[in-house]
Amino acid sequence: MKSAVKSSVKGVKNLSIIGSGGNINKLFSISKTKEGKSLSLTQMDTYYKSMSNLSVLERMHEYNLRQERAEVIVPALQIYTSILKWSDVNEIGVPRIGLADGLIRELYYNG
Repeated sequence: MKSAVKSSVKGVKNLSIIGSGGNINKLFSISKTKEGKSLSLTQMDTYYKSMSNLSVLERMHEYNLRQERAEVIVPALQIYTSILKWSDVNEIGVPRIGLADGLIRELYYNG
């Protein structure tokens, strides 16, 4: 995955990364980052260090997570932070609209 990411971003200037889905949306919510702002790599590193030291049950209670989310959020954080580091990007945008909804909206307005 590392080599695929690095080769995909090689030579790209002003790269922005956008996250979509349940794990990144939950992290955004937990972080209490203002809508329209991005999650920083530093924030995600902090959550990774904190959450990886907790059991699934402790994550559920500490961060108000459902069991399924508590089980997968640490590996998700590892993936997000790795991709940001390999891409040399310091933040990830988290739009409040999902990918499928965004595509439908785009088709509706720009047919």
